[in-house]
Amino acid sequence: MISKTRSLARRVLIIELEAAPYKVDLWNAMAAEHEFAVKVLFTKEKDWAPDGGHDFRELPPVNFSVEVFEGRGVITIGRCIYTVFKLILSWRPSLVCVSGYIDAAPLTAITACLVTRTTFVMRGDIFNNEAVSGASGRLKTSVRNFLRKVVFRHGRAVLNCGSVGVRSALHAGCSSAKALDFPYVVDRQ
Repeated sequence: MISKTRSLARRVLIIELEAAPYKVDLWNAMAAEHEFAVKVLFTKEKDWAPDGGHDFRELPPVNFSVEVFEGRGVITIGRCIYTVFKLILSWRPSLVCVSGYIDAAPLTAITACLVTRTTFVMRGDIFNNEAVSGASGRLKTSVRNFLRKVVFRHGRAVLNCGSVGVRSALHAGCSSAKALDFPYVVDRQ
């Protein structure tokens, strides 16, 4: 429940991929600022990709409103898409921070923000600027480049991790005014 003081705060909706302790720390730091009411939607309990590497089932204490989607089937993806649309339409955030742009939930968030004219930023570490290989590589590269143009044109900012991330965004076509260095983690000390 958001306190009366927080009800006047700017509402920030975070669409994250998998839950991880360093992400909880980052959004806890933002929630500690009383000017923000923070809601985080973790679209996956873990990265299910073979090279995902993360499997954080125990998270630090959470000081913001959070929902974590468990499972990886079509029903889970459908519930997640529905929840993203519902939150943007009913909670009316003043800012949506979207991690990535390829998965269903981030794409849904970007689309909902465009339709509702809600301000959004995209957050990521670095852009892969290599052409996609394989039989459908040309099509995948074209779709990726189209999605980037949408994000770069309509997003308020593209938050990258470090100077390497910023350079990769610039190389991908983002303007220098929108490609910003944003922490991947916060120092809890």
